[in-house]
Amino acid sequence: MLFRSVARTLGVRPVGNRLELTVDPNALRAALAPTLAPIETAPKDADFAVNGVTVSVIPSVTGRQVDLVAVADRIARGRHRVRGRIFEVNPAHDTAWAEGLHITGLVSTYTTEHPCCAPRVTNIHVAAAALNGAIVEPGQTFSLNQRLGPRTLEKGYVVAPQIAANLDYEDSVGGGVSQVSTTLFNAVFFGGYQDVTHTVHALYISRYPMGREATLNYPSIDNRFRNDTRNGVLIRTAVSGTSVTVSLYGNNEGRTVRAEGPNVLGTTPITVEYTPDPTLPAGVEKELSPGHIGYVVENFRIIRYADGTERRQRFVERYQMAPRKVARG
Repeated sequence: MLFRSVARTLGVRPVGNRLELTVDPNALRAALAPTLAPIETAPKDADFAVNGVTVSVIPSVTGRQVDLVAVADRIARGRHRVRGRIFEVNPAHDTAWAEGLHITGLVSTYTTEHPCCAPRVTNIHVAAAALNGAIVEPGQTFSLNQRLGPRTLEKGYVVAPQIAANLDYEDSVGGGVSQVSTTLFNAVFFGGYQDVTHTVHALYISRYPMGREATLNYPSIDNRFRNDTRNGVLIRTAVSGTSVTVSLYGNNEGRTVRAEGPNVLGTTPITVEYTPDPTLPAGVEKELSPGHIGYVVENFRIIRYADGTERRQRFVERYQMAPRKVARG
C-alpha cells in the first residue's frame, strides 16, 4: 500500500539523451501523511491571553518536520532504504517577538449598540470576528479594509442596506460593517493613537456620536490608524445581539484622552422633493422617506502625555442634507 502511494509521486524528466527519475516532495508528503502524522508537529505562533484588563504572553511552540526534499532525492537516486532527518520548524512569531511588543494591559475600549436581528447584524459579527486578534506593531499603519478584505457571500456576509451615492439606501453584500469601523475608530480615538484616515457617513446616523464615526467601503473608503508608540497593539472584539465592542490592549506610554463636542457649526434644513404618483388620488400625499438634516460639526480630542504636555486636535465633519421625498397624486 505504501509502495503504491510513493509510486504516484514518481515522474521523469529528460536530461540530455536519457530520462531521469524524479520524486515530487509535496506529493510525497501527501502520500505519507498518515505515516508522518505521529512524527511531525506544526509550529504554533506566540499568542496573548487577556484576563480582565491585563495581558500575558502564551509562548510559541517549535514544530517538527521530516526533510522530505532529501528523502525524495534519495528515492530518485534508487535508494530502497531511506532515512529521513527530522528538523525543527520555527514559528513565524515566537515568544521573544510577542514579549518584545510589551502588550501589557487595556488601553481603551468602546461599544456601539444596534437593534437586534436585522441582516446587518450578521455582517457586524462576521467583520468583528475577522478583526479580532489583529496585531499592530510599533510604527505600523493598520488598514481595516486590508484586514477584512472584500465583503463576499463566501466569507459569510449577507445582503443588507447601506447608504448609496444618491443618499438613498440600497442593498449590498456586507451592509452594516461600518458599525465595526465606527467602534474601532472610537477605540483608537480614546486610545490616543494617530488617526491616518477616516470618513464619516454621508448622512448623520443617530446611533453614532455625531462627527465621531467612520464609514467603510471596499476598496475606496478605508479606516486607518498608525500605532505611534514603541509598543504593540492587540485588537480584541466582542459582540452580542445588540452591540459590538472593540478593545485595544498594549501600552500607550501613559497617554490619557478626553473629548470635547460635538459642537454643531451649521445646519442645512430638509427640503421636500415631490414625485407624481398616478396610483394615488388627486391631492393625496405619501411619504417615501423622511429626509435628513445636513450638519457641520466639530469635535476635539485632547491627548495628555506622560510628561504633562497636551495636544489638542480638531475634527470638522460634514453631513449632507437628504430631501424628504413625497409621492403625490
